[in-house]
This record gives sequence, structure tokens and C-alpha cells, in this order.
Amino acid sequence: MQINSSNKNSNFSFQAKVSPDFINAAKNYYTKTNSYLQCDAKINKFMHKIGEYDKFGKDDVTVIYQKVHLNGQTQHALYAVKEGMQPGDYIVLTVKDQFRKVLEKFQRINKYEFDVKTKEIK
Repeated sequence: MQINSSNKNSNFSFQAKVSPDFINAAKNYYTKTNSYLQCDAKINKFMHKIGEYDKFGKDDVTVIYQKVHLNGQTQHALYAVKEGMQPGDYIVLTVKDQFRKVLEKFQRINKYEFDVKTKEIK
């Protein structure tokens, strides 16, 4: 039996949709706050959701995470960003007071909500 691989371009498209910094932050959070079995399950669920973002139809948009300071408090924000956008032009997907809440919101965003929030990105 002979197996030939025809996939010469093995780039993972989810890296273009969700920033690696957010992925790493989520993995670190799940690792620190859960047992091994829970951690693995939550990371798998998170990675599955990233795969869903590939189907949202905006190849040139990346979801990024940033800590922001509003009214003297640290907040956690998810933005939709197109390459070349300035920070003031980022589209806000969510702003929460805890990183856990940002992760929960990220898991609940569906295609319709994403499209509505990012419709102004050209």
C-alpha cells in the first residue's frame, strides 16, 4: 500500500482568524484554573470554536484580545480587526471585567452576531 500526500500547503487557517496571543492566553487560563481533564476538554472546545470562525466569511478579519483601562479599571476586550486598521477603528466584539467572561462570550458568538458586528469593516 502506498500513501501519497497531496497537501503541500499545510497552513492552518484559524491562525488568520483568531490571534495567537488570544489562543495562548486562553490555553494558559484553562491550564491554571482547571484540573487536567477539565483543562483538556475546555481547550478542545475552545479550539473547535476557533474552527467555526473560519466559516464566518471574513478571511481578512482577525479576532484579537487586549486588556484595556476604562474608568480606572482593567477590562478585557475582544476586537475584530482588519490588517491596517488603527486601534481606534477596531470593531468591539465584547468588553468584560473578567477574562473568563470574555472566553465565555467568545464561545457564544455565532455567525449572525459576528456578521452584524463586523458589517462596517470593508
